[in-house]
This record gives sequence, C-alpha cells and structure tokens, in this order.
Amino acid sequence: MQKLADRSKAAYSTGNYWMTIFPEGTRCRPDKLKDAQEFSKARSLPVFENTLVPRSKGLLATMGEDCTVLRETADAVVDLTIGYLDRRSGGLKVRPSVTDLLFGLGRRWKVHVHVRVIPIKEVPKEDDKFTKWLMDVFVEKDKLLNHHKKHGCFPGPVRKVPTATLFLLVYNLITFLTIALFVVALGLKLCLFAKGGARLTFFGTC
Repeated sequence: MQKLADRSKAAYSTGNYWMTIFPEGTRCRPDKLKDAQEFSKARSLPVFENTLVPRSKGLLATMGEDCTVLRETADAVVDLTIGYLDRRSGGLKVRPSVTDLLFGLGRRWKVHVHVRVIPIKEVPKEDDKFTKWLMDVFVEKDKLLNHHKKHGCFPGPVRKVPTATLFLLVYNLITFLTIALFVVALGLKLCLFAKGGARLTFFGTC
C-alpha cells in the first residue's frame, strides 16, 4: 500500500489513485449463490438473493488497524452496485457476458450503476466492527438489486453516461487480443525454455 501511494505521488501531481476490490471474491454464478446461501443459513448470517457473502480479510488488509496507509491517503470508499437489464438462463445469468463484450459486434447493452460515496472516516477500523459494517453494506446492496429487478432501475436520481462507439469497441477488442497473444507467446517461450532451452520467436517460426 505504501508503494502504491508513493508511486501515485511520483507519477501524478495530485497523488490520486484508485484501488478496486471485489469483496465477494468471485463471480456470482447460480451454483455459487446457492452455496453462499447455505453457508449463511448455517452460520446465521444474512441470506442474500443477489450477491455472495462478502469476505472482509482482503479489505481489512488494506483498511484495518494494521494498515493505516489507505486511511491516510484515500478520501472515501466508492461503493458500486451494478444492475443488468438483460438476463438469460431463467434470469440467473446476466448479459453482457465477456463473450458478448468481445464479439457482440457493436451491440449496445444497458447497464445501471448505483454509486455511493462513503467517507473513509465513517469506515470502522476494528476487525469485528469492520466485518459488521461490510455485511451491512451488502444487506443494503441486496435491497438495491431487488429494487432493480422489480422496477428496472435503482432508486434515486439518474445520470446518463455517453455510450461507447463502435470504433472504441473495436479498439478495445484489438488491444485485448494483442495482450492475450503476447501473454500466450511469453508463456510458450518460458515453457520451452524450462524444458530444454528451446528458442521461440514471438509470432514467428521456431
């Protein structure tokens, strides 16, 4: 955390930076949601209809009593809740999927994002209080998602964001594929090198 804060100050005059954390730890798939609900029932925790049980350890490592860097350099926690209007497989799986985004040929998908800014001073430091605070955040998040499923929107004022152009989507696809090919080529080179020092030229012939 200290390195992140130091690098942000060195790279930007404002010293601003963002750190993204997903407390659920993984995607909310139907099978994982069912497991999470059974886990919550067995431990007398809130049973969520739309999210998994949040994991507090990752956040505690950056915002707990043992790490003060984030509290000294960050102003707030931005709580984002995403609502998808298009669903499939009985309403459990949302669209767009990763495949939809990469190969949707410019199709537009409506996605709603509920934004809540929580001042960092309102976030508890103690482990037990922090865990309860995070669980309360997800209780509210689950209510927001239920409202979205019923009404097709989140409560509160609405602000429209400009949609992406086809050019931007194609550009993102090309960038993604370029990075993917580079990573695959690098992996092959390392694999061959480990097996006997064989040589590999990226995107060429051996």
